[in-house]
Amino acid sequence: MKTVALLIVTAVLMFFSVSCEQPSGSLKFKTIEIRDFVKHPNAENEHQGLFYHIRYTYPAEYKDKAVLETLQQNFITLVFGKEYVALAPEKIVNTHIEDWKKEYSAETGEYPLIYEHIRTGDILFVNDDLLQMKEYSYTQQGGAHGFEGFSAHLFNLKTGKEYSRGDIFKTETARQISELIIAEIRNYLKNSENVNTLANSDVWTENTQFAITQEGVVMMYENRLGSLWLEDTQFKIPYAKILPCLREETPVWTLAREFAGEVELPKESQPAQTINLQKLNLDAIPGEIAYQGDVVEAYTYNDKTGKNIIILAESIMFETPENEYGEVEYYKNLYAYRFLNSGNDWKDIWRLYDNSENCFNYPIAKFVKSAFTITDLNEDGVAEIWLMYIVSCRGDVSPDPMFLKMYEGEKEYGITGLTKIDMSDGTGGSFIKVGGEYELDDIFQNKTTPPAFVNFAKNLWEKHIEGK
Repeated sequence: MKTVALLIVTAVLMFFSVSCEQPSGSLKFKTIEIRDFVKHPNAENEHQGLFYHIRYTYPAEYKDKAVLETLQQNFITLVFGKEYVALAPEKIVNTHIEDWKKEYSAETGEYPLIYEHIRTGDILFVNDDLLQMKEYSYTQQGGAHGFEGFSAHLFNLKTGKEYSRGDIFKTETARQISELIIAEIRNYLKNSENVNTLANSDVWTENTQFAITQEGVVMMYENRLGSLWLEDTQFKIPYAKILPCLREETPVWTLAREFAGEVELPKESQPAQTINLQKLNLDAIPGEIAYQGDVVEAYTYNDKTGKNIIILAESIMFETPENEYGEVEYYKNLYAYRFLNSGNDWKDIWRLYDNSENCFNYPIAKFVKSAFTITDLNEDGVAEIWLMYIVSCRGDVSPDPMFLKMYEGEKEYGITGLTKIDMSDGTGGSFIKVGGEYELDDIFQNKTTPPAFVNFAKNLWEKHIEGK
């Protein structure tokens, strides 16, 4: 294949360093971040070319020079590879980018394919004794979808060496740790029977990635876990729960003891409602009711209009045939229905349909099941149906589009916004909150809309702002 020159058509280039003084007063970090796009000279559209993004946060200054050197070598090896250890950080980043460009030029030749390379190394937590980092990589080389991977690493700031799982957790508590993880997954899946297919050996293995944070230990997985497909892949075990599983007198145990008392454990909360709501088993849904998708929740209730059934359903993941570039799109659908018993049959009152179409990465279309609520805030005897859902094409760590819908009779109200997530601030040692913005639709903002509707909508959004 003939090699051709690359044409840089954008110059969205960032190169900066940020130092952050940690509690010890001696550990500082620097961040190098570069992102750019190289358009292929034979490109038929603006997307054909090489997109690359590197964000590399590394320890730059420390009172113990030997420990600093060990940390720096470990960081370089984890994020870029051993072959880069002898180079300075700025040189490493630039050399890595040049290697990507050469690879793209050699592989694509005169054919304008889409390539994407992402490589990040971020600080998740740091104190006087511990340094937690995470590396992430994503590569797409002209196929239907790319490949991503990540790993988390905890370092001893007294030696610069990495802690193993056995250094942190008691071996004899493996079963207890597994049960804690499965309990968190069960809570996330709202007690789905699918959780019963998970074995202890699925969730706590030698390859299980974990990260230490101020609030607890976060277990991290790929989307596929045992026989389950997970859209959310991080599960936080509060220190108050996992403390008995930690090796005593270690820095992590000390940290857990310090924060265990401050962890606010989740409390059971009942939906605010004055209308009797009951869950409906799948086999209790009348056969004459037609719906699409797999039922995730079904309810029945009575109000002034009569007997009602609400169905929330989601589809499996679908894929389209390959297009002319060999790409495959993925999508998922979700559906919601309200049916009213008219005496002789069930009348379709309203239905909701949405999907995550045109997705080349991981399509997400799911309800925030814990947000489903029925109220009668204006006390007119007609139920207000509240539901929230997420529809997204997830290709990186960023907030997802989230929607709130409220139905009163056949009238629909809505909020559109983003989930709120924790992201590293890029300087090491702390997180920043990203996302959470929302906008009420015109009906919610209408002067005739009861203020109780608006207040309840805002409170419900804030309560489930993380999409959980």
